[in-house]
Amino acid sequence: VVAEKPLALTTKALAKLKAASAKYPGKLFVRHNRRYEPAFNHIIEIMRSGILGDVFEIKLCRHNFQFRDDWQTLVDCGGGQLNNWGPHIIDHALCLLESPVDSMWSDLKNVAALGDAEDHLKVVFRGKNRRVVDLEISGGISIGSPVYAVYGTRGTLICEDEQDIKLKYLDPKQKLPKRGTSSPATPAINGGFGGSIQAKWIRKTIMVEPANGANCGKIYHDVFMAIRHQAPYPVTFEQASEVVRWTEQVKRQNQAFKLKPDVFGKKTLA
Repeated sequence: VVAEKPLALTTKALAKLKAASAKYPGKLFVRHNRRYEPAFNHIIEIMRSGILGDVFEIKLCRHNFQFRDDWQTLVDCGGGQLNNWGPHIIDHALCLLESPVDSMWSDLKNVAALGDAEDHLKVVFRGKNRRVVDLEISGGISIGSPVYAVYGTRGTLICEDEQDIKLKYLDPKQKLPKRGTSSPATPAINGGFGGSIQAKWIRKTIMVEPANGANCGKIYHDVFMAIRHQAPYPVTFEQASEVVRWTEQVKRQNQAFKLKPDVFGKKTLA
């Protein structure tokens, strides 16, 4: 069985799937195909290269604007961006956090969709390693933000369209100055407030071309390899379960979310 995302809508349903998967091992495959996105894979390679230093914050965005009116806007059908794009980007966030989650904050809104489910969501994860991953998925933003932004102690990475990656990072030969050397004295007249140490930047724009050749269609090759050759499937049941558990936590945090007919001009549109 290749299960569409989300793997389950609740942790209660997840328990039934876990029991079935244990009884019939190697028969359930979760379609987290966005794990294979070229840009996602290339960005992980850049982070692990160390040129950005210690990564302390990451922003993930999927923005558009739609007066959407299909079943994916209806709560009774399991609709909403949390169940639509949410599993993919929450999975990305948990991978990029590279740490157990320490805390999570979230917010749901309905901005443009014509059903009663959320079409705008923000989730902020903070890892035990103090890294923050801020994800935003919206059908109510008409000028989109970069799909990926990665902030490190030695540089920044921006990917606006999953086609090119912009990099600005310190020359690897430049050492970071020591902390604790600031002075309470008035800055020198020729020094200003920007500091006396000049950063030596390297700037470049590169095409998205991950070394592992990842693409979203490769997931089916891995399903084949797992079934026919017993190769390990990259998306584990435990990883997909974590996405479901955190999705449920977001829903619990936002139980007060109610769509009002007069919010965001809905009466005017009606």
